[in-house]
Amino acid sequence: MTKETLKKSLHEACLDFVNNRIKNAEEAIVSAQESANEETKSSSGDKFETGRAMMQREVENLSVQLTEARKLEEILINMNPTINHDSVSKGAVVKTTMGNYYISVSAGKISLDEGDFFAITPASPIGQAMSGMKEGDSFEWNSKKITIKEIS
Repeated sequence: MTKETLKKSLHEACLDFVNNRIKNAEEAIVSAQESANEETKSSSGDKFETGRAMMQREVENLSVQLTEARKLEEILINMNPTINHDSVSKGAVVKTTMGNYYISVSAGKISLDEGDFFAITPASPIGQAMSGMKEGDSFEWNSKKITIKEIS
């Protein structure tokens, strides 16, 4: 797999991750709204109001999750996976002696034929520790020396 193909695959995996979060949040919001709407008023008015209030809080929480997922989507849409990097920055694929990273959004572990990569944000602790470094640079992380082997 070429460096360009690898980066595009990682980018697509992150987009899939974010799109799934958006879809799940949207579906959960619809479900919670339907549940709130179907709540029938019983002789116990407090029970009805409590149920509706709980559903409303759930919709609000899900709306926050949806907004956050859309922000991640926007970040990814504005990234160009065809740009090669010579230092660790947003959009770079970084191979180190302790693991491989895609500096983008926090999407967790992505397994490809090339190996496992961790999609992390530049603001994450390890992202900050590597920020601006070049191939061959080293840094300490959890009392271990990590060397950057390759950046693309």
